[in-house]
Amino acid sequence: MKEEKEESKQEIKLRLATCLRLILKKNKEKSLGNSTIRQLVAESGLSYTILQNASVGKRDPSFTTLITIIKSLGLSFTEFAALYEAVTEEEIAVEVKVIEKNRKKRPS
Repeated sequence: MKEEKEESKQEIKLRLATCLRLILKKNKEKSLGNSTIRQLVAESGLSYTILQNASVGKRDPSFTTLITIIKSLGLSFTEFAALYEAVTEEEIAVEVKVIEKNRKKRPS
C-alpha cells in the first residue's frame, strides 16, 4: 500500500511537471509572457530552485506555491486544472525523456 501511495505521488509530480513545461512551451510559441522558468521567477517572486524542481518532477509544491505559479502564468485555477487533467501519459513520457536527457548533459 505504501509503495502504491509513493508511486501515486511521483505520478502527480510528473503530471504537474509536464503540465508546467507544456504551458511554458505554449507561451513561448505564442510569444506570451512567462515562457521560461527565469521569467516565471521574476513574475512570481518564487525561487528558481522551487520552480525548476517543480518543472522536473522533483518538488511537490505547497498549495499556496502552486496558486502563485498558476497566477503568475496568467491562468485561473480552473484553467490550470483543465490543462493538468488533459495531460496524457504520452506527454508525460516525452517530458520525462527530455528531463532525463537534460540531467545527463549537466556536469556532475
